[in-house]
Order: sequence, then C-alpha cells, then structure tokens
Amino acid sequence: MFTEELNKLLAKSLNCHHGRWENFFSSGDQTSQVALVSEHDVMAKTVYLLANPTQAMLVSHGSDWPGVRIFRKGHYRAVKPTFFFRSEEAGGKLPGKLMLTLSPPPIGVQDRLCDDVVQKAASARERQLRERARLARRRFLGAKAVKAQSIYRSPKTPTPKRGMSPRLACRDKWRRIEMLGRLASFVSSYREKREAFITGVVGVVFPAGTYQMARQYGARCEEL
Repeated sequence: MFTEELNKLLAKSLNCHHGRWENFFSSGDQTSQVALVSEHDVMAKTVYLLANPTQAMLVSHGSDWPGVRIFRKGHYRAVKPTFFFRSEEAGGKLPGKLMLTLSPPPIGVQDRLCDDVVQKAASARERQLRERARLARRRFLGAKAVKAQSIYRSPKTPTPKRGMSPRLACRDKWRRIEMLGRLASFVSSYREKREAFITGVVGVVFPAGTYQMARQYGARCEEL
C-alpha cells in the first residue's frame, strides 16, 4: 500500500510538472521488491545502487549524479512540491515538510563506521568501472548532458522481455534455496487462507507477514 501511494503521487505530480497526461510508469511492469537475506547482500545491493550511474556510463563519479543520492545516516528535510500539492493553508492534507531519517544499513559493521565503509566500497566499484570504460575507449555522458536530456527520449537498445523478477537476493546458494522454499510455503498458505476468507470461513488466520489483508480488512495473522 505504501508503494502504491508513493508511485501514484510521484506519477501525478511529475506529470503535472511536465504537462503530461499519459501513464507515467510502464503499465506492463510490476514493482520489484527484493528481500535482501544477509548482511553481504545488503552491502552488495547498496554498492550496486550507488555505482549504477557510473555503470550506465552517465557520470564518472557517483558524487556527480545530478539526481537524488542519499545514503549517509542522519535526518533530511523533504519539502512538499508547490507545483502540484496544495498548501496546508489552502486546505492541503499533506504537511508542507517532513523529516526523512536514514538508519545505518545492516552490513555487519558498527553504526559509526557504516557511512565510510559504504563510501569506500562504492568508490572502489566506480574505479573499476572507469578503468573498464577507459580500456573500451568509451566516454561518460556527464551530469550537464544528463540534465539536458528530453524526458521523451528512450534507449536505442530493446528492453529485455519475459525475464525473471526475483523476490529475494542471496549469494549463499543453500540459504537461497531455503528462503525460496519458505517463500513458496508462504504463498501457498496465503492463497489457501485468502480463498477461505473470501468465502466467509470464520476464524481464518493468515501466515505471518501478511499485510494488506490485515491492514485493509482486519484479518487475523500468525505471530512472527
């Protein structure tokens, strides 16, 4: 439900900003939410995310990325855009600003060291990518050119179709197999309980981790 509300508000506000009326997100793709099983997996995906603009040959250093790039723990003020949302004085229901709090990621080091460890790992990855680009004689687009691109441009290479959409990431083979088994059991149990709930069976208890049925319809759930 959180992702639904977030994506809906993003789409409406940015369509308003650009004067668009069509779908903002692709209608054929579902949101991908991947569970990170271990501390190593959290670290790997964090580094991948921070180094992604460099891997995509957009900027040579992640710090040059002209978009949002926040990873250090702390408090950040988020201000409501005025081009779409009404102010509180004009009857708007959303507050004018909120504080976004980022906590240290669970990567197996002390909280006070997290920022430096992540930064060093991301910088090392970016150096590898810059060297790869140098050997291939490829040039980075650059932050200025990134900002100058039209929102109507699209990649020239075709989009992969019918690929896998993973629900979890885990480099440990046997633990991944175990977690996939748990996920399959949850899905099977959820479907069974949902069918019973819809048909009016009294006392249905959904498996632990069920969210929407509990939040929206008051269904009972097992305790974790």
